[in-house]
Order: sequence, then structure tokens, then C-alpha cells
Amino acid sequence: MNLTLHQLNRATLARQLLLRREDLSVVEAVRRLVGLQAQEPASPYLALWNRVKSFDAAEFDRVLAQGQVYKSTLMRITLHNVAAEDYPTFYAAMQASLRASRVHDKRFAPAGLPLEAVDPLLQELCGFLSQDRTEAEIVEWLAGKANPVPIPGDPKVAWWALKTFGPWTRVPGEGPWAYPGDRYSLAPVFTEAKVSEVPFEASVQSLLLRYLAAYGPSSAQDFARFTLLRSPVVSAALKASADRLVQLQGPEGEALYDLAGVELPEPDASAPARLLPLFDNLLLGHVHSSRVLPPAYRPRVSRVNGDLLPTVLVDGWVAGVWRVFGEGLEVTAFRKFTDDEWEAVANEAVALRKFLATREPRVFVRSHHWWDKNLPGEQTRIFAD
Repeated sequence: MNLTLHQLNRATLARQLLLRREDLSVVEAVRRLVGLQAQEPASPYLALWNRVKSFDAAEFDRVLAQGQVYKSTLMRITLHNVAAEDYPTFYAAMQASLRASRVHDKRFAPAGLPLEAVDPLLQELCGFLSQDRTEAEIVEWLAGKANPVPIPGDPKVAWWALKTFGPWTRVPGEGPWAYPGDRYSLAPVFTEAKVSEVPFEASVQSLLLRYLAAYGPSSAQDFARFTLLRSPVVSAALKASADRLVQLQGPEGEALYDLAGVELPEPDASAPARLLPLFDNLLLGHVHSSRVLPPAYRPRVSRVNGDLLPTVLVDGWVAGVWRVFGEGLEVTAFRKFTDDEWEAVANEAVALRKFLATREPRVFVRSHHWWDKNLPGEQTRIFAD
């Protein structure tokens, strides 16, 4: 089956819960999406607000506090919120890559640890983190005599590495988005995450199938980009999962994979306006984001430091960006919107502004400097409550 770009767009939006807000619990939504990129504390909340019918931020607070959803470094060596029940499998798939990204980094050298000492130290630290610990407490423990694996070098550097590839979750606090962010001085708190023995090959296959359910149809390169797993590992997982997959052809003739038996939405399915957060999953799941982001607009959305600005979806395509501005919410359109398109965007903007007012109205302010650098757009409007 050959897919057009428009078919691929609608299929991706459906998998990402963006054709309509779904009647799901927040844990179910997190599982459906594999996880939510969470390096910006507010982003998972806004991602769910865009996808879950009658989203209740307090429910997300509760599942975080109860340990039903973890915050940990996983795919792309980036912080994610994932369901606790999924964590053991995802961690088993990613742990070797996470470990290699740190212990083979030249920045690890000041820790002074030989490679053979890393895993024994990791095991000892798991015991220490059976209780909640601040970073300062962890570094002090690593440097002290209580640690039975001596660190000959810098304990802060040792923790920099171990923090990335150990089985930990960050403990939520009292801030508006549960975790410290750019505007909050609270130090992160860590505790051991529950893991179990999952064979590496089986864990990668499982993650692949979950990825396709949330991002498919996708290429082998897309899955590699989503995880940063090596190509041979991805190829082996595709081969082992072949009886559960179908192969399709993308708009440029590329090989795409999808779960067998999953129906694609109609190409003419309507797609509502949405205001997505900084680092939304929709723009992070594929090598090329052209299935939702027109290439001409990509430089305006994907900035040189890696920021993916908060975006505006119109008819299923990124068509602008947004930010909180004064007492309102400012939308910069990359093309001229029709009156009906502006009305749809306005309804979302007013609703989002009301939601933010209950939490933190000045969200994503660290990205505002991009607007000061003459972010190009055709039209700009500001919507107040």
C-alpha cells in the first residue's frame, strides 16, 4: 500500500490522540503515547490537555505522587514521563545505550572510575536510593565512607553519569508542574524505580510495537531516531517482530512499518486546531517531521539550540507558534488564516489560557527570546481570557 503525505498526516494524528480529545485516564493516555517528553516540567501537562477529554491536572498530580507514572531518563537520553508498569521494559531496552552515552563520554573521566567499578557502584547506589534522596545527599554519599565502592575522582561527575543510566525516578514536589523547572529553585529528589528482569531483545521488540502503535506507520530510521538505539538493534527487532507487522510505502517510496490489522483513518478526516507545548511528542517521533510540519516552517519551529517551540496545529499541520504574552496568549501564524481557522484557534487559545491560570500563567518563558529575534510570521493575534 502506498501512502500519500496527507494519509500519513492523518494516521499520525490519530495515533497521537490529536484527531479528537479521547476519554481516557491520564495513565492510559501516557501509555498510549509510550511516554511524554518531560525535560520541560509543564510540557506533559499541556500535552495531555490537548489529547485527553476533560483533562484534570490534579489527576496527573495524583498519579505522579502515587508512583503510577515515573519521570526518568529513557528514550533519546531525555527525561520522559512513562507509566510505572511500562518502565521495566523501556528501561531494559534503553539501559545499555544510556550507560554507553555516559561512561564512554570524555566528560566521565574526572570521576576516575574504571569501567569494571561502574556496575558495582550502581548496585550500591540502588540500595541508598531505596529512600528519597536529594542530589546533594547522593553526591555526599558517593564521596563518603558509607559508599563501599571508593570513587577516586569527582563524585559529582560520577553522579552526572549514574543519574542518566541508573533505575531512578524523580520524586514530584509541590510546584505547579510537580517538578522543579527553570523558575523554581527546588533541587530534584530521586528514588529507586521498580524494575524487573526483562531480556534485552524482547524489551526492544516490545518498545518497537508500542512505538508503532503511537507513531506509526514509521520507518526503521524513525524508530532509531525516537530511541537512539543502534541500527543493528532496530533491524533485529523488526525481523523478530515481522509476523506482527505490515510493510507499507511512504510518499517518497520509503519503507514504512505498521502493526498488522490496524486501520488507518480516512484521508479526509477532520483535524481540530490545537496548541501544543514546547517539545511535544508529535514533532519528536520521526527523522523527518514533514508529515505534520511543512519543511518551509521547520526553521521557525526547530531552533538552533534544539528547542521545539510551542506550535499551532491548523487542519492537522503546524501553521504557527504561540506564547503567553502579557495577560493573553499570542499566536503567530506562518500563513494567512481564514476567519474560520482563526475562530478555531481562538477557542483553543482562550481555553488554554484559562487552564494555565490555574497553574502557571507564564509558561515556557525561557523560549520567548526567539520572538525577540524577529520570528517570521504572516499574522499575529493576542487572545485574552
